[in-house]
Amino acid sequence: MKVSMEMIWDQSDDDLSCFIPVTLQFCYENCCIIYHVSPPHNFPTLSLQNFLSYDSVDFFGFQMLYKVRYLRQQYNLAVKNWFDISCQVCLSAPAFLNNVSVPLQTLVSMIFSKVYVKPDDFLQSNWRLSKLSLDKIMFATLDCFFVCQIANLIRFPLPL
Repeated sequence: MKVSMEMIWDQSDDDLSCFIPVTLQFCYENCCIIYHVSPPHNFPTLSLQNFLSYDSVDFFGFQMLYKVRYLRQQYNLAVKNWFDISCQVCLSAPAFLNNVSVPLQTLVSMIFSKVYVKPDDFLQSNWRLSKLSLDKIMFATLDCFFVCQIANLIRFPLPL
């Protein structure tokens, strides 16, 4: 089962040069779920423990190493099977991207012929509110949805 995994990162209140994740999103086919990661007491560590380590689930996203490390260091959660989309695309079709890692917005434009622009004001607004607005939910869901769509187009994992 291919599941996309994304996070929205926000500036820390204590250290403006440090970014911390505030949401964790998962998407499978047309179903997406969003968790608040910050504040940490809202994060459902126990319910995610088995899901993240299940043999039959492969997690895909961009910059996965940061997400996997964060979950391991902050919550002692291990993501068993994870793949970075940009690396996998470069490996599976090197000529397609000229061996260069590209952001999600560029891949969406190239693969689906859709313009995908992320408004800066959404990223700079307060994502730590206990209840996210519908616009923020849609924004967080779109990244995860497109990653899931791209993962389904490419054969993963690549044979070594």
